[in-house]
Amino acid sequence: MNRTDQIRLPNRANAYRFFSKSFNGKAAALAEAHGSLFGHNLTPDCPPYETQFRETHIFQQAQAMADIAGFYKAFGLDVSESACERADHLSVELEFMGYLCLKEWHALAAGREGDAEVCRDAQRKFLGDHLGAWAGSFAERLSGRASGTPYAGMARALGAFVRAECARLGAVPSSSAVYRGAPEPEEEEGCGTCVFEGDAAENVREGPG
Repeated sequence: MNRTDQIRLPNRANAYRFFSKSFNGKAAALAEAHGSLFGHNLTPDCPPYETQFRETHIFQQAQAMADIAGFYKAFGLDVSESACERADHLSVELEFMGYLCLKEWHALAAGREGDAEVCRDAQRKFLGDHLGAWAGSFAERLSGRASGTPYAGMARALGAFVRAECARLGAVPSSSAVYRGAPEPEEEEGCGTCVFEGDAAENVREGPG
């Protein structure tokens, strides 16, 4: 079974036409919608960060961040310094899934079924432990908040993609996150928010090993 038999997604040209049509080719409209939905700082309403969306305690957030970084490092990856994003941002997690799919495709094309299975297993685990456990809930929440903007359609596409991938790979999410808003700040002796301050890539590299 080759890669095209396993998953059928729109090709790049079709995806470009879909998103261009969704905001009528007006980049300014997309930027305005992004600003109203996410702002310039972390939004307490619909954060696109796994640890902020799923976890309420700083220790749980730090543990989840370290686990996410561990997945990336297992495949020789790290968050680019130029990305200016944390390792748990939705876009970074989706890019990691895309990378695993690409590696699987190359392995299948070369007849290395064992290597392909390693990539599939990583996708299954990452969906179960991370992306699949919160992206669907995030997509549903974003779709409601983004009504009338291009992001509503993108949110629905995200939800459909995550469901399809979980079904294709037999991934069972470890939990079904329901965002209840930003937690009240807690003061813990000897604990701060340093894990999430400064350059994201540096934080990931200096996390627990």
